Amino acid sequence: MNKPIQTKTIIGDNGQEITLVKRVHAQVVYGSIDIRERWVALDSGLTCSPSNDDPAEVFYENGIETQLEWRNSNGLLHRDGGLPSTKTYHKGKLLFEQWHNHGNYWRENDLPTRVYYDEYGQVTKQIWLIDTCKFHRANDLPAVIEYKDGKVIDQKWYKNGVEYFPVAQAEDDEQKATIADCPVCLEPKQRRVAYACQHATICQDCDTNLHNCPLCREPITIRIKLYQ
Repeated sequence: MNKPIQTKTIIGDNGQEITLVKRVHAQVVYGSIDIRERWVALDSGLTCSPSNDDPAEVFYENGIETQLEWRNSNGLLHRDGGLPSTKTYHKGKLLFEQWHNHGNYWRENDLPTRVYYDEYGQVTKQIWLIDTCKFHRANDLPAVIEYKDGKVIDQKWYKNGVEYFPVAQAEDDEQKATIADCPVCLEPKQRRVAYACQHATICQDCDTNLHNCPLCREPITIRIKLYQ
């Protein structure tokens, strides 16, 4: 049974005085003792943070914190000062944290609103979210970035929850493709010549010595010069 343990009085977002009571609930789940501590407003029953430093809710598993949440006087996820509104832990180590502004995902200066970490505290993923949970980032910047050993391994672009591929990125990928290894000399050179058979695009150096397509062996009758 939930029992009042402690009370605090705060001033709510609308300037009203709110009395909070701390409640603790414990249960055994698959042999694990789960404990939930939360501050509840006596008049509304909403879960609220007693201060910007003290979370509204703390979850424990066998005495170890697994999640902390900060909420405003209206019960919405919120924390001032650019601090995360939720923190999730696994075996005592920070797994990910999130930022909210009065219930919506938000963080100033185009910083990610959700960040994941590995067991060593290194960032493995950054996500930009808006509203209640919508992938979004402006200026054709990636809204999801994944890392491994400190290096970017994947990126995704979203606007208002819809995934897309920016034109600038597509052009950059096309440029990289044309600098792939020449199929003849196997050197990373700009591919400048294509043939009418459409079987190969090769570097200009190799083209000067070829009379047949290196793939289908058809005689080269037409040469098409490629320009960026």
